[in-house]
Amino acid sequence: MALERRSGTDTSATIALPRVALPEVLQAMQDCGFGSPLRTRLALLGAGLLLLVALAALPAKAQGTRQRIAYVIGNAAYVNETPLVNPHNDTRLIAGVLRNELRFDQVIERRDLTRAQMFDLVSDIRRRARGADAVFVYYSGHGMRGAGGNYLVPVDARISEEEHLRRDAVPAADLVSALQDTDARVAILVLDACRDNPYSRRTRSAAKGLARMNVTGGNILVAYATGDGLTADDGSGANSPYAKALAEQLRDTGRPVLAQFDRVRRTTMSLTQNKQNPTREGDLESDVFLLTPAPGSAAVVAIAPRVAPAPAPAPSPTPSLPDLMVRIGHVAPTSGAIAHLGRDNEMGALLAIEELNARGVQVGGRRARFELVTRDDAGDPKTGVAAAEQLVAAGVSAVVGHLHSGTSIPAAKVYAQANIAQVSPSATNPRFTNLGYPTTFRMVVNDQILGRALGRLAVQTFNGARIAIVDDRTAYGTGIADEFEQGVKAAGGTIVAREYTNDKATDFSSILTSFRQKQPDLVFVGGMDAVAGLLLRQMRGIGMTPQLMGGDGICSGELPKLTGDQRGADKVICAEAGGVPAAMTAAMEAFNAKFKARFKTDVQVYAPYTYDAVNLIAEAVQRAGSASPEKILAAMPRTDHRGITNQTRFNGKGDPTAPYFTTYTYRNGARTQLDVVRANN
Repeated sequence: MALERRSGTDTSATIALPRVALPEVLQAMQDCGFGSPLRTRLALLGAGLLLLVALAALPAKAQGTRQRIAYVIGNAAYVNETPLVNPHNDTRLIAGVLRNELRFDQVIERRDLTRAQMFDLVSDIRRRARGADAVFVYYSGHGMRGAGGNYLVPVDARISEEEHLRRDAVPAADLVSALQDTDARVAILVLDACRDNPYSRRTRSAAKGLARMNVTGGNILVAYATGDGLTADDGSGANSPYAKALAEQLRDTGRPVLAQFDRVRRTTMSLTQNKQNPTREGDLESDVFLLTPAPGSAAVVAIAPRVAPAPAPAPSPTPSLPDLMVRIGHVAPTSGAIAHLGRDNEMGALLAIEELNARGVQVGGRRARFELVTRDDAGDPKTGVAAAEQLVAAGVSAVVGHLHSGTSIPAAKVYAQANIAQVSPSATNPRFTNLGYPTTFRMVVNDQILGRALGRLAVQTFNGARIAIVDDRTAYGTGIADEFEQGVKAAGGTIVAREYTNDKATDFSSILTSFRQKQPDLVFVGGMDAVAGLLLRQMRGIGMTPQLMGGDGICSGELPKLTGDQRGADKVICAEAGGVPAAMTAAMEAFNAKFKARFKTDVQVYAPYTYDAVNLIAEAVQRAGSASPEKILAAMPRTDHRGITNQTRFNGKGDPTAPYFTTYTYRNGARTQLDVVRANN
């Protein structure tokens, strides 16, 4: 290999063996008297042993050791913005140096990648570069800072506001984690991304620049084309200034890598009249070289022995073990009509992560450092599957999500195939855990129990003799509407109408025309608050006054705003598919106060269950003594977590063993609790 660490003299050597054909060996044995078959076999065995001894003395490269692998990515042909000029030229320049002068074993060039292709590339790095001597990744194209991190922008991105980054861009942290997961001896990531907003000027990144990512662990270097808040232009010549400087210094193989990048900084500043100031971070050791072997020679890895320090008067303390990185995925719709619910869940997960890191959780004698890896599924099943695949590619240890059944169910197969535990804080369709995957768990009661209980309450407690149903045809909406209808019929009530819509509908005039003729005294919504709020507003607008009922999907703090009635959604009854027993009321109140202090907003619905889901996964990590998804999954059935919502244990299907649900109404613009009910599971 051409990767070296050295301090002092290069101690590498090459052993040359004579080339001898097998017939010559046999003839020589016969000439020496080894004529019988037995003697010939013994002689061949002896020769074979001698050959194995000789091969064992060969340097690593001659026996086929770990390789040096490079990925060179250039995104220029942006579909929704003015194309960039130089990324293709820059990638050709850097790839040529890596291939022809540094003699990397593999140089993989990729240009104009879509979002899906970029996530595939992250997966390929994690797989192909595992155990490599060196992996070198160079990215040239748009990069942006926002939405809680740095993002690399694929050519098919449509970004007009910060929230679109999660939807359309690729977190740079995913690339860093992929490099760390390869366990390569050396990993180098070069981000030649500019620092201005690509959607206002033809440069390569967002205002405020790419932030330092505080990369630690592993022999890794992350290099940025310029400093935070500065601009790195595409360049007026054939290449960007940074690419020119990088190529020039990589050719100077007699310098350690860190010294090379220090000179890249100085050269870039000179080329840009000090306007562009490259930076770097990471734990790369100072004595790592990228050397070019002489043509035709066997390149080897040589780690020269260091001079032993003078004996200390007392034994040196045992060095502390590196932190254990635990990446927990979270998926919810953070864009679209129910983004407020998705953000609510995400904030609950983030609060748990922050507290775990502040607490200093120990796993097998190592401090665990938890990271939340977030994805936006936009409430769409196909997007949900794609988000699940991205989390698997990002190397998460477990997943909290998705928000509702329509995305949780199709994504479940992805996690099952990867042996990654999926804990949904809020998916309620019975099919979710009836799929039979050992990876699926949920925090709340399912729709079969909740829907039928609501059906009985509608008839027996809220005097719903004539009931109409609105079904939004999602997995969640249809599931709870079906169970509600069964509960109504079992209690002796009458379903006078069942009308259908979709989860993005805004006009309910035809449904309301039908209901006006049927004269229901209660309307049940199988869907989310975005549908229920507009339906109620339009129903009141034409003078209809039946009670409105729904499950957890409508039971949010946002509902009064969606109805347009800031005083409150009068005569609304809903149920949350979870409940806090009296013994846990104080813990829940403390959580609500912390949540508001941290995020300056009230809890919507399921943030507490997301918070508990993250914490019970952290306990599984401790029981497993590992961040391995398989070991965490094996520890999940032993969950016995006292959280802020309940004492959570799972049955054989992954459902909670002692669930509650909570009924609410709305008064003066606020959700008001009516009762907490122990569900019959």
